[in-house]
Amino acid sequence: MTYTYTYTVRNSENPERAATFTIVDDHLRVNLTGLDDQIPQMLSGSQQIRPIKQFLTTQSGTLLYKIIESMSGPVHIRDVAPNLTDEQLNLVMWKRVGGLRLAPMQISIQKIDNPEAAALFLEALTERQAETDSPAVLPGLMDYWATWLGLLLGLIMLIKKFRQQKPETEQQGANSSNK
Repeated sequence: MTYTYTYTVRNSENPERAATFTIVDDHLRVNLTGLDDQIPQMLSGSQQIRPIKQFLTTQSGTLLYKIIESMSGPVHIRDVAPNLTDEQLNLVMWKRVGGLRLAPMQISIQKIDNPEAAALFLEALTERQAETDSPAVLPGLMDYWATWLGLLLGLIMLIKKFRQQKPETEQQGANSSNK
């Protein structure tokens, strides 16, 4: 049976700033709701931008959601670090590429409207994380692309240094045999 849990968080001062988090089995999906409703407000003003406003509100809303969703999820729940302090909800989610962590993405909503519901969501997320296997291919620091990039750069520098020292050694050997 599929496990699902959905939580929508809103900013208490500006209810249009909202996000919906849905846990489906071992993954978390993020939907930044209310975004298409904010586009006309951002563009309101002169009559000259009416065609732009119409295009953005009718055509690009779906595209914008697809871009945001592709950047934010779904993310494996073991790659999510939740934090709830006072009236602020923070989620740091790691995007994986090729099985390794590539880049973190942080979602932070301040002055949340229902801290109790947020606490219940974090409790459900934490319980689900404990029940789920890690998607990590390699342990610890080896699970990050940055580590592998650093190792590769270090190896390149080591090879370069070794190659620079080798001609000096050969030249010193040639000089000693000439004596």
